[in-house]
Order: sequence, then structure tokens, then C-alpha cells
Amino acid sequence: MFANVAPNEARQKKKQRFRASTTTLLFPPRGARAPRRAHVRPVARAAMTFEKAFACAMCGARARMTCGGCAGFAYCAEACLRSHWASGHAEACARVERDVAATAAVRAAHDVDALAWWRVAVVHVDEGLATACDALGECHGVGAFRRECGCFRRVPFGSLPQNAADDDDDALEGLFLNGHTPTLERRATKTTTGDVGAVPARTWLEMYARLGFAKTSRAALVFSAAATTVAFCEKTLLAKQERRGIANGDGRDGGLVIHVIGAEKELDQASYFAWFLSRAWRGEAFRESIARDVEVHMVGPEVPRGFTPVERRSGDDESNAPRVTVYGHRGLYHDVIHATLTSESRGTLLTAPDVIVCPDAGIAAFTSWVPTIDVILRSGAPAVVTDLTAEAARLAAKIWRSRAALFSATRECVSAFGSDAYSVALNPFRRVMSARGNDTQAPTYANGFGFQWVPGVGVEPL
Repeated sequence: MFANVAPNEARQKKKQRFRASTTTLLFPPRGARAPRRAHVRPVARAAMTFEKAFACAMCGARARMTCGGCAGFAYCAEACLRSHWASGHAEACARVERDVAATAAVRAAHDVDALAWWRVAVVHVDEGLATACDALGECHGVGAFRRECGCFRRVPFGSLPQNAADDDDDALEGLFLNGHTPTLERRATKTTTGDVGAVPARTWLEMYARLGFAKTSRAALVFSAAATTVAFCEKTLLAKQERRGIANGDGRDGGLVIHVIGAEKELDQASYFAWFLSRAWRGEAFRESIARDVEVHMVGPEVPRGFTPVERRSGDDESNAPRVTVYGHRGLYHDVIHATLTSESRGTLLTAPDVIVCPDAGIAAFTSWVPTIDVILRSGAPAVVTDLTAEAARLAAKIWRSRAALFSATRECVSAFGSDAYSVALNPFRRVMSARGNDTQAPTYANGFGFQWVPGVGVEPL
């Protein structure tokens, strides 16, 4: 059959025929070798990753090829490519391919390209032409921005010393408003007082307008978790009011309780987090329709022992802005809840949450999330979950739905929502800086993609 073909060529043709006759689940598409540069990004990315080349998605060694299907992951050898394919990438390859193809659209989605520093933080950092330190500009190493680059990565979360300006509203406004004028401040105060709580912000630009931030402000680099919390609280609590038929002026009597699970860098930004919430919810519209005061409980293994509660109120007018208090609780969420319920000295965490926020959760990567999800489902509180990539968020949504299906009270609402277990969306309040490392080529952003869990509705996109 191969009489006129050299032995090596005959073997190659035989192997190709065999591959064509077998399923792709057994043999992943061959990756592009590094010398061809078909799917390999420029070496300039070493400026951000501190590596000479992409790392293997399986073992971390220097990568020599990428997945020939999605080009989203790199590998050091075909053995690692096959191992990753067999471990689940075969089922996800087509989705990751769509994610990689949408890179340019994701970069500018929700009009974030209107921010003056957007190109450096998103495009240049993503391409390896700039570092996170470059994107921070004059804010580098200042206050809450200290956790937005790798310069303080060796300092444990919650251990950064507080600056004298952290409790100074004037200093905070100078840091975040960045070029605002008295006219802009009056316009922002009027908008906040009149409409906040009635019209939730849908993009960073709308949030900037409400808070009085100029487009040169780098607030979108540090307040992603806080802005996601504000938007989700307004969306879910106002929807709950509409379902219950609450009229104007007949709002909540108690305060708003928020649980933030898996807090890390938020611990060093607790004062800023509280200031952001208080400033975003200034005005009688919020205080009358949603809450008078706000409790934020940050829970996670990174919370330092003896965390000192932080209390903030934006501005000097106590009647205009809610008081926001941030507490810290060390440990996994389900363990902390159990310990608090069984303790003789019952702590503040016993207050039932109105909203639960899980920033950059990593549910698919940590099995410890399973009992935590069960506790959240039993609480009956709505929750929002975000992750770095769309595929990580999809896997988290699938796990969440599988746990919800085990609870008889939620089976009906889960099945009624539909059969799509991957209902996630790009978060409009993602951190506007690329977080893509050297192990993937899919769009990666802190709080970048996620879903929300609403009791009685199910898992749905943000």
C-alpha cells in the first residue's frame, strides 16, 4: 500500500488514518509548536509575568505548544496536553475558543474604554507592554492601591499598615475624585440624593457619575468588589420590594447586612470599602427604601486574628449617608457560621444576611466551597459569585446548580430556569485591568465573570 513511500512517511500516514477514524475525545487537536508562533503570544509578556515564556497549564514548566482547538492553554509537551484534555478540557475546549475569540470585545465592553487610563491598564498590560505598576500611575503604592500590583504580595492580607489619610474624607476624595470640580461635586450629590436606590448603576461610567468621579480617576482599579456589591444589593433588594409591593416611604426598618466570603485584599481596603458604600448610598432615597445602616461581614481564612472593625460614613452630614461598619471573621464560612451558632457568646455574624457576595470565589478549584454553598442555600439569601475567567465562572455555576438541586425546596426553581448550567456573564464592574497570567490566553479579570443566585429564581447571569 505504501510501496512507493518512505518507511517514516508510511508510518505518519498510517497514524493520520488512525486518528481520523477515532473520536476527538481520545485525541485532542495538536497544538502549535513554539517555532511556528501560530498561537504563542509575544515574549514581551515577560514584563508582567516575570517568566521567559508561557507556563504549562498542567505542570507549570516552560510551554512549547498550545491547544490546537482553542489556543487558550499552553503545554510543555504533548503528554500534558493529552492529560489536560482527558481531565475535562475536551468538554470545555469549544467554549474556551469562543472566550479567546472575544478578547477584543471584552476589553472595551460596557464602555470602559472611555476611562482615560483604560488602554494602558487593559490592552498594554494584556499584551505585556506594561505592568500593573505602570497602569496605577501616580496611585502606585498609595492607600488602597497598594494591593493592586505585586509589590506588596509578600505582606499577609490584612497586615498592611493604615495610612493617616485612610480616615480622612478630604484625602479620599482627592485620591479618587481625581480632578473633580465643585460643580461636578454638586451635580453628583444631587444625583445621589435624588435617584440612588431607584435607578441602579449599570456600568462604571454610571457609577462614576453618581459618585462624582472624573474619568481620569483610577477608582475602577480598586473598587470592583465594592461596586459589584452596590449594584447587586440595589438590583435584588429593589426587586424584592417590587414583589412585596412596598410603597414609597414604607421601607426597611433594620439595617442592611452583607456577607463577603473569601475576602483577601478587601481586608486591607476595608476602610475604603465602607467609604465607597456610604458614598454610593447617600441620600434619603436609599435610607428610606432599603436601609438606615449597613453591616459588612468579611469572612475567610486570610482574615487576621483580632481584626478591628471599621466604621465609616461618607461626609459630615450624618442624616445624608448611611453608617457602614465592616467586621472580620477568620475561617471558612461554614465553619465560622457553625462556631458562631454553637458559641455561648453569640457574635454579630448571627445577623441573617440580606445579600451574600463571593468575589473571585474559585469554586471549581476548592472543594471547601461545597459545604459553604450548602450554608448559603439554607440561608435563603441571594448571592453573587464572580471569578477570573468565564470558564471558571461556568464551572462554578454548574457546581452551584448541582448543590441547589439537592435541596427539595429549590429543585423546582432550578429546573424551571432552564437546562443551561453555564449561565454566566461579563461583570460590568470588573476590575478594569487585565489579570491574565502566563498559563492561559482567555480574557482574565478580577471579578470579571459571574452569576447570581436568587432564591425562587435560580442561577442566572449578572
